[in-house]
Parts: sequence; structure tokens; C-alpha cells
Amino acid sequence: MRSLKNLVKQVLTEEENRRYEKQLAKRCVSYDSWVKQQECRKEAGQQGVAVLPAGDADAEPVAEIIRMPWGKLAEHAEALIEQYFVEHPEVQIVYGDEDVWQNAWQGGKRSNPWYKPDWSPDLFDSWFYFGSVVAIRRAFVDRHFEMPEDVLFPYIDMVRNDEEDATDYVASIRDCLEKCGAWQRDCKAIGHIPEILFHCDSVENQMRYMQWKTKAAGQERLKAWKDVQLSIIIPSKDNPEILEKCIAAIINTEKKLNYELIIADNGSSEINKRTVELLLNTCEGMGSKSNGLRAGLCTTKYIYQPMEFNFSKMCNLGAQNASGELLLFLNDDVELCVENCLSEMAELAVREHTGAVGLKLYYPASKRIQHAGITNLPMGPVHKLQFLEDDEDYYFGVNSGLRNVLAVTAACLMVERKKFIEVQGFAEELQVAFNDVDFCFKLYEQGYSNVCNNDCYAYHHESLSRGDDESTEKWLRLLRERDALYDRHPKLEGKDPYYGVG
Repeated sequence: MRSLKNLVKQVLTEEENRRYEKQLAKRCVSYDSWVKQQECRKEAGQQGVAVLPAGDADAEPVAEIIRMPWGKLAEHAEALIEQYFVEHPEVQIVYGDEDVWQNAWQGGKRSNPWYKPDWSPDLFDSWFYFGSVVAIRRAFVDRHFEMPEDVLFPYIDMVRNDEEDATDYVASIRDCLEKCGAWQRDCKAIGHIPEILFHCDSVENQMRYMQWKTKAAGQERLKAWKDVQLSIIIPSKDNPEILEKCIAAIINTEKKLNYELIIADNGSSEINKRTVELLLNTCEGMGSKSNGLRAGLCTTKYIYQPMEFNFSKMCNLGAQNASGELLLFLNDDVELCVENCLSEMAELAVREHTGAVGLKLYYPASKRIQHAGITNLPMGPVHKLQFLEDDEDYYFGVNSGLRNVLAVTAACLMVERKKFIEVQGFAEELQVAFNDVDFCFKLYEQGYSNVCNNDCYAYHHESLSRGDDESTEKWLRLLRERDALYDRHPKLEGKDPYYGVG
């Protein structure tokens, strides 16, 4: 009977999907058509373009604008940049969005809009995502460079194309960013104008920035982490077999960090409780013999406290019993796959400006994405790129490298203990859903940058630990907890600084 119901449900779902796709196809508008509609509205006065106040029309420009030779500035780009600097006196460097406009002088069509995130220090450490136009406050250049014409000015209206020139240019911009304190906590000196400021003449030229790597210089800022101890906190109940696979994956992949295991159990049966105790005793013995406590598993703790399921409370309980400077919150249904991926997460987590660190999660035995960071949409938080196959680059490589995101899932989340304490841990009123999002929101509001490392991955056997969320009761609970999330963070409702929407 259940199989028949599932079959009927599948058929109805497929029919509904086909109907939706037909309706969607009728409503689809090309980017070129959409942008023309927006420009018509602006011309009609429905959405005015920012310009300098009339009294300042003859004032000396406050910005030095650096643009690439493969395209042209948008019509109102200079006015937007000048106005932005006037309205944001704390900002020293600005970048904006861009698109492709082939044959722009002959009425060609526009395509490939590139809506960029707000200042993303880790993304910049991966590649030069600022792109085709960067503006720097003139007063900043005069203040920090004795001979600015030798340092930066050669790149204004630059016509250089080779790799050596690109490297020099990126290094000059990085120098400016360093002087702005761009990799410090709560930096406000880097601005992003969410408007198209530049039209590239081809997709090929627009995509070349992904080859302008900047990670090597960024590595200099990583602090020593080898002597830092990690506490791995795993909430688990009545899942000894799953827990054993999770722990085995940790032991098999992590060879550099010194770590302890803390299992927070909210009421396993007596037989499963004894099984977990035996498992931890065995693991602790293996860790001690294999590496002499210099690296790898050192100690285990089993916190058994019967109570109603409350993920936040279990995580907080584990943190209270942790001795490490770093905390890793890990679901028992997650299997680490990449050797020393926890070490890579630790390298990021110990930095001053970093909040929570996550990594890419796949569905089991596949390259199907379950998590590559969390995006905060008007409908609520969603997993970025969920259900897509990780076999191609999506939207300027959003599924690879280091990506700053508003939140990462607590299925695998690392954070410094002092930062965890600073934001008072997980909110226990959010028992099941959005507790990780709330935690990351709090870090963001304190000036930290959360980051997802999409070059490392783990398998997530999603919902094995507590079942699915398909019942009406669970959906209602999900909606209540989403509302509670935005009651706690009203300024972030429907907003995401790392998700450009044009």
C-alpha cells in the first residue's frame, strides 16, 4: 500500500513539475530584455541614478578609477562611484558588478551578468573577483603612497594584457587592501556597489579573472595552528553503527591535528549506551598507540543526559565539556573523505576575521551537492546548489575554492572556542532547525566572516539521525523556527551580503 501511495505521489509530482516548467518557460525573459526594462524605468524616473549634489558638480573627483581595456564603463558608473564615496566616508576601495555587451557600439545584446558578493576576504584569497573596475579614494592613495604614480596610477585606464602585468596589478590592489585592514575583523573600508559598472566585450575576457590567483599571498596571514587542540562534538542517540563509521572516518583522514572526541547523547537505550562506551574505549586506545598523543585522537568523553531532542542544547553541552581551543560540531551521519580536511578548516578558523568554517557536503556515494554554504533568500535560508551534480563550474566557480557565506551548516562546523563563547553558543529555543544559521548570523553581526571550503568534501547521510521533515507537524515547527530566527535578526530577513541579485 505504501509503495502504491509513493508511486501515485511520484506521478503527481512529475505532472506538477512539467506544468510548472511550461509556465516558467512562458515567463522567461532574457537578461538583455530585462535590463532594457530596468533602464526604461530609470529613464521614466521610477528608479533614479545616484548623482553628485548640484553644489558639488564642479568639485574635484574623489575617486581614481581603474578599468580594464576589454570593454567600457557603464553610462552612470563614474557618477555612482563618486556618490558612493561621498555617502560612505569610511570606504577607501570600491568595486561593482558587470556584464558582457558584445558589439556594444553597434547595438549588440547584453548577457552574462556577474553580480558579486560584498567584501569577501577568503574569496579574494582564491582569485581576483573584483573584476574589471576598481575605484580607490584619492585621499587614501595620497596618504599611503609617497609616489602614487609609480605604484598605482600606471593601471588607470590600463591597456596591459599579459600575465606579468596582471600579477603586478593584483599585487598593487592587495597592497591597498592590506593598508585598509581588509583582513581584520569587521572591516568597513571595502565597498561593493550592487550595480552594473562595466560592460566586458566578451565572455572570455570576463572569465579571465578566475585565472588571476591570489591565494599564495593570502597564505602569509594564516597563523600557526599545529599546536592547537580540537574538540570534536558529535550529538548522537541510538546510532552506534553510524557513529562508528563517523569516528572511523575522522581517525582515517586526520593525521595532523591533536583532537578529542565528545559524544553528546540525549538518551540512547541501555544496550546502545554500552555499545558507544565500548566503541570510545577502543578508539581511545587506538589513538594513543598509533601516534603517542602528538597528533590524532587523544581522549574521548561520553556525555549521557536523557532529554527531549534539542540539537542546540546538545552542542552547548558538548562545548561546556570541551578542552580544545577549536570546536568542531559534527553530525554522526557525516563521513569525512579528504585527508587532513580538518587541518585545513583549522587553518581558517584560527584567523582573527574568521567566524564559522564549513566544507562542501555530498549525498552518499555521489558528487551530488547537499551543502556548499547557506544562502539567505526572501523565502528563508537554503543550502547553496543543493541537489546539483558537482561536475561543472556554477556561476563563476561558486562551488569551488574558499567562499564567504552568511552561514554554514552545523552538520560540519568549526569555530574558535572564544568566538563560540562570545556569541553565547547555540540558541536553545531553536531546538531543531536554523540553530546553525542563527549562530552564524550572530558571528556575522559581530564582524566575523564565515567561510565554506568547497575544495574539501564529506558525505552527509542527511536525516539518518532523526528522520525526515515531511510531516505537517514538522513543517509547522520549521516555519515557527524560521520566524523565530528573523525575530532574533530582523535586519537580515531576506538579505544576504554574499548573494548578489542584481
